[in-house]
Amino acid sequence: MTQLEEINKALTDSEFYEVCNIMGKKWVILILIAIYTDAHTFSEMMKAIPKINTGILTKRLNELVDKWYIIKAQNNKYHLSNKWKDLIEWLKSLRDWAIETWIDKKCKKQ
Repeated sequence: MTQLEEINKALTDSEFYEVCNIMGKKWVILILIAIYTDAHTFSEMMKAIPKINTGILTKRLNELVDKWYIIKAQNNKYHLSNKWKDLIEWLKSLRDWAIETWIDKKCKKQ
């Protein structure tokens, strides 16, 4: 096995691969940010992410719960699991970068 094949095998057999796989799905990052910013119920998330449809939100929430990335409490509120609490700073930085980039881009057009 070549070194590249060994690296690819190590990555695809790891938690890193799993995280990349879930994070690459449409809406996941926005859902995690919504939960972090106090949108804990389905209806709050629908308001926080107005362009998402109910079927996709349901599917993504179920996937995230199944993988233990978020927790669904008995009161039907969603919370970040400990796995994601460590990534909050990264998510906040990504959100802030996107906002700054969008504002900068919009200001340059005017």
